[in-house]
Amino acid sequence: MYTDTIAEWRLLSSFIDSPDFIHKVTEEIFTEERKDILNAMKQTYIKYGELTYEGLRIALNGEVPPQLTSGVVVNQQAVVDELVLIARRRQLKSASLILDEQSKKFAPNETEVQQALTFEPLAPSSDTTIIPGAQKMLGDLFQKVHGKYQFVHTGIKFLDTMMGGEWMPKTLTVIMAKPGTGKTALVGQSMYEMSSKYGIPSLLISLEMAKEQLVMRWVSYMLEIDSSHLLVGRITAEQGKKVEDAVVRLQQLPLRVIDTPSLRLDQIKKEIKDFAYSGGKVVFLDYLQIVNHVNTGIRNYDLGEVAQALKESAKENDIAVVALSQMNKGGEGLDSIRDSGEIAQIADSVLELCPIDEFVDDTGMRGISIKFHKNRNGRLGTTSVAFNGAFQKFISS
Repeated sequence: MYTDTIAEWRLLSSFIDSPDFIHKVTEEIFTEERKDILNAMKQTYIKYGELTYEGLRIALNGEVPPQLTSGVVVNQQAVVDELVLIARRRQLKSASLILDEQSKKFAPNETEVQQALTFEPLAPSSDTTIIPGAQKMLGDLFQKVHGKYQFVHTGIKFLDTMMGGEWMPKTLTVIMAKPGTGKTALVGQSMYEMSSKYGIPSLLISLEMAKEQLVMRWVSYMLEIDSSHLLVGRITAEQGKKVEDAVVRLQQLPLRVIDTPSLRLDQIKKEIKDFAYSGGKVVFLDYLQIVNHVNTGIRNYDLGEVAQALKESAKENDIAVVALSQMNKGGEGLDSIRDSGEIAQIADSVLELCPIDEFVDDTGMRGISIKFHKNRNGRLGTTSVAFNGAFQKFISS
């Protein structure tokens, strides 16, 4: 009575492929030998940093139940919620039996009554242990040492150098610049290089620029054809054939774009979640100040909420989020993020693109200084690069 052994086995089996959830449950929601199996799984995960049949076999003295099968598709939280309800009924039934017995006595035992009314927690509201984080850190470190870690490379050498080799998962990066300094071009270059060199899927949520405009920029970057020439159709027949081939190539890459200008914040969060679920690694947002969100009347507070929501989405979905931002005219450093100082506090990294040269040189290049004002997972400092606006390309030495 008050058990669901099938649900218990399904939940235990799901830990084989998704062990991080194992520390969000207690043994109280399980019955019989499944309690021992849960504890063996936890000890195995702590000791080895992963949950495998080999480790379980040692923990269980060679007896791994056949019900534990990998690849079981389970909504873990839904199963836990169901088992919590069943376990609570078990607790209430047990308590009622004790209370019924004590009620028949002339002098009820106060200790037993108190114990009957004190219920063991069934599922912690949050995992307060450092175990998942410790295991993730060790696992990532060993994979990096042995060359097995899958970096989310930015595809751009100077960014990888400054940011620990990647757009780091679970972080929010803000790139701020004045109009015409190349912040969208930087994102576009990163997306193309990530997809073409490493096969890393990325998504651009473009609230300002249409897909065809972005494709034109990518083609300009790939072929080094002046984007203004593409815009007016001033190309040769030979270039036209190359453009066709480039467009075909682009459609084969894991590049994703949403160009709905009025996308609301809640919709953006859903798109991030869906993209992460499909295997996506990085979401770019262009740009913060035009996100459609509930207006509280205080602009700074509004944008702080937007940044906080993006940061939460990054952490919850184990994905990197990179947001572009406009700048205040008079501000400097972190204070120059337009309309909000809260964004700088929430973001893990803040980059600023500053023009070194007022005009382009004879080769079409313009010096750009990239300042890392905040960088929790990398270095602070400044690096100088050249930007060719015609080709939408950043070039570092």
